[in-house]
Amino acid sequence: LLQKAVGQFPADANLHISLAEAYQAAGNDAAAILSLKQAEELLGEIDPSLMRSLAELYKRTKQMKNAILQFSRLRDRGLLTENELLELADMLSKNGQSNEALRTLEPILVEEPPKVAALILQAQIVIDRKEDRSAEALMNKLVDKFPDQREVRLLRARYFHRIARKPDKAYAELLALGEADRQSSEVVQLLASVLGDLGRLDEVTVLLDGAIDLNNVDQELVALLAEVRLEQNKLGDA
Repeated sequence: LLQKAVGQFPADANLHISLAEAYQAAGNDAAAILSLKQAEELLGEIDPSLMRSLAELYKRTKQMKNAILQFSRLRDRGLLTENELLELADMLSKNGQSNEALRTLEPILVEEPPKVAALILQAQIVIDRKEDRSAEALMNKLVDKFPDQREVRLLRARYFHRIARKPDKAYAELLALGEADRQSSEVVQLLASVLGDLGRLDEVTVLLDGAIDLNNVDQELVALLAEVRLEQNKLGDA
């Protein structure tokens, strides 16, 4: 019925929006996106609700560049919540746009007290950029405020591993995590890398074998194990 109505009244933006909602309910996200884009063109003005719906659909369909564009438009108009700002900053960082990510975090970071999630994301961005002094200052701030949080320990481990080049301290931070946390693919990969830096390749293979048994669909772990075994073979032949 909605499709028929849109055919009869193609210039009615609200009908396109209703059709998009029906497509979403039916699980047809691609058609929903097309209908919302048609509605946006017909409206010829900024509609925050429509923009947010488009952003969520782009995110759900893994079209991250388009999702970032929509969320950024909302941000620039002051229409994002704190959680949405954090989500956008995280997407920007993962898309290689660290400057934009830090700019997006600014309104949250100036609050008192600052949100731990914002500080952690800021520190992660700085660590990824390998800005030694800034990373150290942020790590000290995080440790002072939130010494026992899982995310802080993970960040400290990445900091010691990637920037400070102190694998023994990185290893200690990872060991301090709970057993369940240490079984996640993210932590396993980091722990394997730290053990490799410590020259404990036999422990790396045991770790990865066990992790693959638990996460047998994780191809990154399988590939990492293959690399480690190749390295062990080279050392054995030397």
